[in-house]
Amino acid sequence: MIAFIFMEIGIAIAYHLLEDQVPALLISTWPQLNNDTKFTLQRQLGCCGIQNYTEWSVELDQIPYSCFKVYDTLSVSTKAWTLLYKTSCLDQLEEWFKDNLPIWASLMTFVALVQVKIIIFI
Repeated sequence: MIAFIFMEIGIAIAYHLLEDQVPALLISTWPQLNNDTKFTLQRQLGCCGIQNYTEWSVELDQIPYSCFKVYDTLSVSTKAWTLLYKTSCLDQLEEWFKDNLPIWASLMTFVALVQVKIIIFI
């Protein structure tokens, strides 16, 4: 149990020290994701491509439907430049991580407290 606590502390320290390298890691990992995962992320985050939509194509008809805003229907019926997400998924992922940092920090703190309590009472 103590090993897990040290591991968690190590992960937190490593993340803080390597925080500047996270964008490069996301960019290098993106091509390894299968398309279904990319499509889901693009739909959920409202983005297109890890750096921009040209990752897919500069031709509108070759850009996946997940890169387009959907209004009033469950699917995109037409592709238009005005409906294309022009925000990069890298920017959206970084924003998501920052927005959810308090949740992750709270969760990790709770887990650490439970572990300490278990160590004290066992």
